[in-house]
Amino acid sequence: MALVVPPANPAVEPEMRRLLPQDLLYHTTRLPVFPDTTLYQRNDLYLKSYADTLKTFGSLGFDACSIAMTGSSYKLLPSGDEEMCRDLSQQFQAPVVTASLAILMLLRAIGAKKISLVSPYPKELTQKAIDYWTAAGLEVVQTHAISGEFRAYELTGNEIVDAIGAVDTSDAAEADAILLTGTGANTLDVLLEIQTRSSRPILSSNLCSAAALWSLTGLNAPAEMTRALPALFDGSGEPAAKLKSEMLDLLHLPNVKNFHSIEAK
Repeated sequence: MALVVPPANPAVEPEMRRLLPQDLLYHTTRLPVFPDTTLYQRNDLYLKSYADTLKTFGSLGFDACSIAMTGSSYKLLPSGDEEMCRDLSQQFQAPVVTASLAILMLLRAIGAKKISLVSPYPKELTQKAIDYWTAAGLEVVQTHAISGEFRAYELTGNEIVDAIGAVDTSDAAEADAILLTGTGANTLDVLLEIQTRSSRPILSSNLCSAAALWSLTGLNAPAEMTRALPALFDGSGEPAAKLKSEMLDLLHLPNVKNFHSIEAK
């Protein structure tokens, strides 16, 4: 497995290590640093650098890859995001999925149609996120912006609890899931603490990305993943099978039975 991580992101690698099976090997590379650029300029530059960044794995290769980015994909909307991921998957002959597309796949797998959005983004990027999820056919029933500036990398656990609490009210009662978007915040401990008290799934970008990679492995899900994502493990096996099918479709492999699961190496 492979991870592509923004250069200053402190959360993806430690959370993935906890969420993915311990026997599963994964390797990480980081997107280039683009000094003296705005958040929006970097997001555009990251999009253009995905293929070259994936090439830095060299002959090591990978069986599947998570690109730990959401903000860059919003301007593409879901159709463009999926087309990009499909092109990268074909180029590298392995499923390649952005965090934004992994979230969408997970929402589809659990049958969520309405979401409450918790955003660590500034106003303009929050609106782009709303536009992305709306274009995916989802209804954003409530939005809570944590800050007017990009603060994902420095959010505290208490701030995340407060932000989720701000939408987990009667105003959000019709939401099928609460989405805390962005890959840079350390959210796993908070999710594990409050998931059991919530009447609806609480999803994070890293949680969805880990689930998307796990779905291809044929390995048992770690306890922390099953605790944080009970909607995926409902006893029927159907949500997990649907998630796997969506990942395989990036390679145009609709017949799941013909795909050899990625085992621990």
